[in-house]
Parts: sequence; C-alpha cells; structure tokens
Amino acid sequence: MKSINLEIYKSGDGWKEEVFTVKETFTVRQPRGPKVYEVWEDSEGNQYWALLTQKVNSAIEADKSWVEKILDYTQQDNWIIETYTFNSRCCLTKYYPDYYPNVINEGSADLYSHESYRQRVISHYAHFDNPYKEDYFKNVNGVEKIEVSQGAPHNRQKFYREAIHQHELFSDNTGCYFADIDPNNFLVDENFSNIKIIDVCCITPGDIRDYNDGSDPRSSRWPLKDHRIVGPVWSDTYYKDAYNK
Repeated sequence: MKSINLEIYKSGDGWKEEVFTVKETFTVRQPRGPKVYEVWEDSEGNQYWALLTQKVNSAIEADKSWVEKILDYTQQDNWIIETYTFNSRCCLTKYYPDYYPNVINEGSADLYSHESYRQRVISHYAHFDNPYKEDYFKNVNGVEKIEVSQGAPHNRQKFYREAIHQHELFSDNTGCYFADIDPNNFLVDENFSNIKIIDVCCITPGDIRDYNDGSDPRSSRWPLKDHRIVGPVWSDTYYKDAYNK
C-alpha cells in the first residue's frame, strides 16, 4: 500500500511528522472538475479523511499561528470536524466511516450506493420533515407510508439553532468562517444526533455575521434560513430528480 509522510498538528503536542498508509481513494464528480479524497491510517490505527489538492485561503495558509488557532479549535469539543493540517496540498481531518452528509447532494453521491442514498433521504424526511415533500417525493413508491416523527418540528429547530450557534462560535474564536454552508456540509451519524461541520477547505477570513454568498436569493445572508442549514435546499434538483422517476 502507498505510504505518505506528512507533518500534522495536534493540540498539546504541536507539529509532528507522521507516516500514513493510504487505505482507500475516492474520486467525486464536481462541476469544476473531479475532487480526490483518501482514507489514511496512522501507525496506531487512527483513520483520517484527506482532502487533496483543494485550494485553501492563502492568507490563512501563510500564517502558521492562525492555522494553529484554527486547528486547536477544531480539536476541542464542538461541531467542527477535527482537523490536523490546513494547506492546499492536503487538509487532513478525522474520518467518520459511519456518518453521512445531512443531505447527500450530487457532489457527494458518488461516495454512496443508490440504496444508501435513498435510505438517507427517507431518514432525513422522517426526522426533520420536508417543506418540499410534495415535489421531492412525487411518484416515489412507499414514501406515503413513511411517518414523519412527531418531534420533527423540534428536531428541525434544534438542529438549525445549534448550527447557527456553532458557526458563530467558530468565527468568534478564530476570526474566520466557513464560506460554503449547505446541508451537505454537515456530517451526521445514523440518528442525526452527532454532528460535524465539514469542508474545511472553504474557511475564509472574516466574521460569519457578514456572510453573503449570493447563491440563493431566498437565503444568502446570515443567519441563513433553515432550508440552507437543515435541508433540503429548494434548488437541489439532483435530490429531486433521483426520486421523481
């Protein structure tokens, strides 16, 4: 198996070179070209998710103390994915093999089987309800039998409020924010009870309260509306088209 030598940062220990074994490689289709991800394992059996050759903010990358502040924060008890390197060669985070994006969009669907994807859509619907369910599940056999949890309104509001809070805490503590915020950038466990904010490559200098991505005329300023956090995003045609057949 292929081996990688890389210097990583761990809170309390500082920087140290580690040797990793590449366990798996994934190529994910993207509008601007494919992205490559790998699962790495260290000598103690700990596994990591490697985001390869994705550009990060150059101002942050050039400031070692700023990078360390970000990495320190991610390794504390919060929603941010534990991160050990931040540069344009490789962003290395903790690997959660049994977690899924809160909503699996087209960009991450290559990582899952169709059946896994379908089950996660249905689980999301049952747990959070779906404001667009009449469109999303039109002509999908069996969906009419799925019971939406009585706690769905509470689940949805709780997830939304805490996600907003976690993004603001990260910004307040690091002086930067996640520039790409959508439901697929929240990693969740089977029951949506443990959550991690991912896509660390998009971390950008600034205050999250000034956020304005302009991508969604219904919700582009902070705080984003709940469909931009909990999902599904109303314009996610892939999510719709996969089941409107």
